[in-house]
Amino acid sequence: MKKVPLSLKIYVGLIITLAILAAINVFLPQGVFLPTQTLPASKPVLALVNAVVMLILYGGLGFIGLKLSQKNGFADIWDLKVSNKQRFLIPALVGVGIGIFFILADIIF
Repeated sequence: MKKVPLSLKIYVGLIITLAILAAINVFLPQGVFLPTQTLPASKPVLALVNAVVMLILYGGLGFIGLKLSQKNGFADIWDLKVSNKQRFLIPALVGVGIGIFFILADIIF
């Protein structure tokens, strides 16, 4: 039997977590910014549809991206050759920099 790669296990776990949280989101209280409208279906049905859409749409597209990244030679999700600095610190600093840029652009313009 073929062994399932760690990247695929992590990816499936993340997508299942996303689907569960998307389903739970339907039951959370929403803001009152807009006038209240009746829902097109009951909340459990909306939660199920939301979870299925997350699994199929985001899961499918992400799986294609995962396979293409492996085919093109990108590092796996938890590749041991990638340091924690490269994995967490550099993206965090880039995100903070982009966030500050957008805040300043919003204030100026």
